[in-house]
Amino acid sequence: MRKFNIITISLLSLSLLGACSNSNSNDRASSDSSKSSSLKAKESSIKKAKAELKKKESSIKKAQSESKKAKSEKEASENTSATNSQQVTQQQNSDSYQARNNTQQAQNNNNTYQANKQTSNSQNDPYNYQGTLSDFVNEYGVSPAYYKI
Repeated sequence: MRKFNIITISLLSLSLLGACSNSNSNDRASSDSSKSSSLKAKESSIKKAKAELKKKESSIKKAQSESKKAKSEKEASENTSATNSQQVTQQQNSDSYQARNNTQQAQNNNNTYQANKQTSNSQNDPYNYQGTLSDFVNEYGVSPAYYKI
């Protein structure tokens, strides 16, 4: 009987171990399945995050290119404005120079006229005659004393 009890106990323990083994493998399978679905969920969330990141990167690049375009347009506008300002300044300087030049020319013409007038007057005025007596007689036809009378 003792042998029978030992055999029975052995069989019972083997069946219990088999049941535990099946349960353990079932637990493993469900755990693996759970892990697999968890990994798939994580992979899909990673894919979504990557897609969002790409969208953000593209919007950042677009914003940067628009910023660069606006900056270059602003610089072009400033350069045009500076060029126009410089041209206006140069024109004003040219006009000012021309006005000074015209004023100087008018002054020179006036001075020349006055000098010519004085020269003409002094040449026609025997009282301021600078030449010799014979030159005076040759020019006016009479002596200076007679001319004064």
